[in-house]
Formats: sequence, C-alpha cells, structure tokens
Amino acid sequence: MTLTTRPEISEISPDPNSSQPPGDVAIGATINSQRSIEEALLLIDDEEVIPELHDEGDSRWRIEHEQVFERGERAITLKVTDSSGRTTEHSWTFEAGGDLIDPRLALLSPPQDALLAPGDNGVVIQATTFADIDSVQITFDGEPINAEIEDMGTGTEYSNQDDLPIYDWQIRADSRLQGGGTQVDAEITDEFGATTTASWTLRIVWDEDDANARFFRDTGEYLVEPFLSYWEDNDGETTIGSPVAAPLADENGAQMQYFKFARLELDEDGDVHRGLIGREMFGEPENPPDRAPGSGARQFEATGHFIVGTIRDFWEDNGGLEVFGYPVSQEFETDNGYAQYFERALIEVSQFGSHEFVELAPLGERLYNSRTQESGQARPDDDGD
Repeated sequence: MTLTTRPEISEISPDPNSSQPPGDVAIGATINSQRSIEEALLLIDDEEVIPELHDEGDSRWRIEHEQVFERGERAITLKVTDSSGRTTEHSWTFEAGGDLIDPRLALLSPPQDALLAPGDNGVVIQATTFADIDSVQITFDGEPINAEIEDMGTGTEYSNQDDLPIYDWQIRADSRLQGGGTQVDAEITDEFGATTTASWTLRIVWDEDDANARFFRDTGEYLVEPFLSYWEDNDGETTIGSPVAAPLADENGAQMQYFKFARLELDEDGDVHRGLIGREMFGEPENPPDRAPGSGARQFEATGHFIVGTIRDFWEDNGGLEVFGYPVSQEFETDNGYAQYFERALIEVSQFGSHEFVELAPLGERLYNSRTQESGQARPDDDGD
C-alpha cells in the first residue's frame, strides 16, 4: 500500500520578513503533491483571494498573485487541498510599500509673473508620481473645481530609485475669476497613499487693459509677452490661432511658442517672427512644374512655384509673403479638395459641389504633437512651485 502525503509548499515569495518597494508585489509558491491540486486559497490580511494555479508537470504546481498593497506589514496564508482532501497551509509576513515617495507638483501655467484679466482663467499643473493617481482635489479660493487629468507617460527623472516606474501627469482646471488674488490649492494622492499639497496665487487685475496675459479656454493655454502683442497686431485669430503649448526654448535657448496654425519665435534682436513650419513639415521645395502658370497665376522666382485661384486670393488677402512665405509645392489633391504648402503654412480648400471653403491647416499643432511624441516629453517643465 502506497501512503499519500500532504501537499508540500516551498519556494514562497516574497521572502518572509522582507521589505518590498512600492508597486506590484508578486506572491507565489511552489506546490509538490502526489495528487492533483483541487483548490489553492490565499488569505491576505484575512481576506480571501483565489490565485492563479499553473500545472508545471511532474507533480509540481505554481500559484501566483500580484497586488499593490498599502504601506505596512502584510500577513499571508496559503491553503492547498489535493484531490484526496488532504490540506496543507503555510503562513508568513512581509513589509509592503517601503518608504513612500511624495508626488512632486509644479505649476506650468500661467507664468508666475502673469497679470490675468478678469473672466475665464485656468491652471496647468504637472504631477510626477511613482504610481497611478488615486485622487486629485483642486480648489480656487476654497471652491472645488473639476479637474482634467492626462497621463503624459513615463517621466524621465525624479529620484535615485531607478528600479521604480515614474509617471508624469498634466492636471488642468479653469474657472471664471474676479479681480484680486485667487489662491489655487492642489492635493494629489497616489495609489500607495503618498500625498502632496501645494498652493499658488493667481493675480487678477481689475481692468483688463492692465493684463499682460490672455487665456484661451479651448486649449487651456496662456499667451504672454512678447508673443501677445505680435498676436494681437497681426490678426492672430485668423492666421496664428490659439496657443497649443506654453512658451519653450530650443537647444540654443531661443524662445518660441506653438500655435494652432503657426509657431512664433523670438530672435536675438528681440523681434518676433513666424517659424518656417511649412518647410519643416514638407521639406525642401519640390521641383517647380514644367508647365506654364497660365492666366491669373502668380509665380515666385525664389521657388519657381505659382499660386492661382482660391489659394492665391486667400494668400493675398491674409498677409501674403510676410505671413505665409513662398510656396514650396504646387496644389495637390486631398480627400475633400486640394491644398498647397508654403514656407510657414498649409492652405487647404474643401469643395462642396460648386462651393469652396478655404482655411489653414493646424500645422503648428501637428508639428508640436509630432515633436512631443518623438522626444517623449509632455511639455516644457517649469521650476516654479
């Protein structure tokens, strides 16, 4: 007669009395049994959990379970029952969570020296954490404000704990504000229970003529000097559009800001001009066509290309060479009509029967998004707390 022994539990993890860092904790154990395993049950702080059970062959099984724990000591008991009803259990403890690392908060927008006009205004806060965000509370002068949270992906730097994942988030909130100082309070808690609070004061002028910043609710961004004056003096609504990001500096330290239709740049002399985003998106001018321009066309010796019809009318009526630059392509077909690239823009024409609708493509927004994705950066950081 062969005696059947109870299942044996070994190779448990995490190790008894060990300290685990923040994040998922993998609980596991190996089971050796002469008979098949009918049930495996985990008790985690007296709460029942059914783990995954994998048959590894040769009378060997492995149980696995992952969970994020709050900080503190955790008690684990594994109960295993085989097909004959024999039961074995094993208990151990470990310390979960390690040292909590508080989230870091930075006010990205508005700029610290901004004087804001009464009315719609908002904030953009960057949070850097070691875990998913569990809760966000934003108040303006004590009044709770609904916040939008966007996951910007893994961050690049936060501490010397390189083995931990890092997350960057953008938190946006806006409201209508009256003149005077407005206090913005933020409280961020991650899923480990680490909490950070921060406060900032927004300066709201009583007379909007004294403001040096303009808020765009459609994008949640601010426009400030020196780009604000240029935008207002050069039909910004039509040919520049709303800002899609805060001002930033290129690798040489030159200031710039991306907008829906354009990019404004500050040169060494302190003058603002439009960036050559059409060339950057399209590339060097293509070879000019070998056909004659025809009547009503306007040809440019600099690139050899010409403009005609609806696109020519739009180009001439909205700033011409200074705003759009030279054409770097000829007209080409699109899904809804046709378009043409210029040094600083892409003009698109949509056709609806005998009617045509002309507009600028959101080239600045497209270029900013593509370069943000390439660099893996959410947006420029601001050290102001």
